[in-house]
Amino acid sequence: MNRIFPTWTILLILMVPTLPGIYTSAHAESWDKLDSKQQSLLKPFAKDWNKLSVDRQQKLLKGTKHWQKLTPAQQAKAKTRFHRWQKYTSKQKKAIKKRFKAFRQLSSAKKAKLRANFKRFKDLEPEQRKKLKARWHKLTPKQRKRLLHKLRRHDRLHHDRS
Repeated sequence: MNRIFPTWTILLILMVPTLPGIYTSAHAESWDKLDSKQQSLLKPFAKDWNKLSVDRQQKLLKGTKHWQKLTPAQQAKAKTRFHRWQKYTSKQKKAIKKRFKAFRQLSSAKKAKLRANFKRFKDLEPEQRKKLKARWHKLTPKQRKRLLHKLRRHDRLHHDRS
């Protein structure tokens, strides 16, 4: 467990988005001035802390503040997601990052629609979700493309009637 702790801590801290105004000091923070919780979370960086850029230190400190605000349930969920992420191949990670980048570039309306559709899927009974996933995976790439086209056309028609 001790070996895993620093790894997931690092990723979680690195994944925290930059939150303006949380930590605005323009100078490097000495390791000795960090509180015990910060030092505990940032232990993997202890040896090289004073060599890190001010910007890097600030981002890491923002991450510790964010992590400390999470409930134990949120922390557990983040750890689970991180362990799942570790199991992905570099090719899978690259594809996920590409999809995430594309999602971030969508309009607010399209993002909201995707989130609503995902929520509808997650609200299905586990057995229904399993069946849908199985049907999707049985389709060839060409069949998937046709189905997506058909669904998009249906969405546009439905949306125009609303």
